Amino acid sequence: MKKNTSPIKIILIIIVAVLLALAVIIGGFIWYISNPSRTFDQLNQQTVELSATPAAEPEATPTPEAENSDETLPTAEPENTPTPEPEMTQPPYEFANSRVNILVLGADSSVERVEAGLNFRTDTMILVSIDFENKKVDMISIPRDSYVRINGEERFNKINAAFVFGGGKDKSGYEYAINTVQNLTGVRVDYYVGFGMNVVKEVVNAMGGVDYDCDIEFTMCGRYTAKGMQHMDGQKVLDYCRFRKGGRGDVDRVDRQQRMLFTLFETMLNTNQIKNIPQIYTAVQQNIDTDMDLLQIASLAYFAKDLSMDDLQRHTIPGNGQYVGAKSYYIVDQEKMSDLMKSIFGKEAPYDEAITVEAIEARVAEENGILTGEDGETTTSVSDDPVTVQIEAEEMLSFIDDYADTSLEEVIAVRDGLEAAILSGDMEQMKTAMAAVRKVLPGA
Repeated sequence: MKKNTSPIKIILIIIVAVLLALAVIIGGFIWYISNPSRTFDQLNQQTVELSATPAAEPEATPTPEAENSDETLPTAEPENTPTPEPEMTQPPYEFANSRVNILVLGADSSVERVEAGLNFRTDTMILVSIDFENKKVDMISIPRDSYVRINGEERFNKINAAFVFGGGKDKSGYEYAINTVQNLTGVRVDYYVGFGMNVVKEVVNAMGGVDYDCDIEFTMCGRYTAKGMQHMDGQKVLDYCRFRKGGRGDVDRVDRQQRMLFTLFETMLNTNQIKNIPQIYTAVQQNIDTDMDLLQIASLAYFAKDLSMDDLQRHTIPGNGQYVGAKSYYIVDQEKMSDLMKSIFGKEAPYDEAITVEAIEARVAEENGILTGEDGETTTSVSDDPVTVQIEAEEMLSFIDDYADTSLEEVIAVRDGLEAAILSGDMEQMKTAMAAVRKVLPGA
């Protein structure tokens, strides 16, 4: 392998591979791009159809006639001239725009959730910031349980629910997710790339699996994965990327996802599977959403060409996981987050008093309607907002799958009842099912 293979090249390859990496390897397009920064001109975004540049047709050469002879002139056998490989000519990098920010969203579309017809939340959220001027890239992971203001409104929840509040991919889900990230960080989001987590499974299977030193032993939906070096297929990789029990929960999962991402594309590079990108893309293209066009995607790949390991910085929005009432949230440390934004973007993040731990505790108590009865015990009522109830129910279902002992009959019964209630879409059924879960699993 080439020494110092760039991790950021790998990160940008995933955007290219998951979207339209085929464009990068098509020869004629190389000479089309004279200045990649122009592709990010907000006033001139256009979709460019990429295809191989056709070879010029040879001029017809008349066949000489035989001069009054019965002999037929021999026909020269054409030489088999191989089509030359296109040269990877590097375009000049005189960027008009100094930075482009792309929000990468991975939805929790596991096989089980797809088959059950459940809504998807964006459990993987990474803000990829590409600094053309300084030739560096920052990758900022946002924990899925971060308690935030949704879409700039007087609505608060975990950040992975913003997509659902916006109505998902068919409505304003991406808009809500982008606005929520912008309001939290104070950073403009230019583009998005959204994909179902099953894309990971399909890519790995198309690659023939991956050798990986698994750092944990775990079981996901009855599927066991051992610790240590092993050959992992797509399902094992997907389970590994979804698993969040133990340790620091989602923070550890974010780290595992990043390490697996690097391994997957290092494997692709080491085994010369870049040539298989067309087949891999064919396998995943139905599960990809983006507002970037092919010219922009290809330009990012060219930019990544000469970056080194030192040009990539990995970050996680600072904060701490803690329970507020009966629920676990990731409480963003806004002062540290502001310092991080200033170090990367040169400006501080906005400070929102409504997402301090004190404000969250007060709001959660009010939203849950915590009342003290004559016996001194507290009772909890659920929100009357249908979307909030659905999100709460789906979060509870994920909690059961991730943390509960699903070998117990009573757990299986309340889990199945909750799933059926979610699929019904009836708010009262979901409330009743959640109450049944709490009797069996008080921590849910």
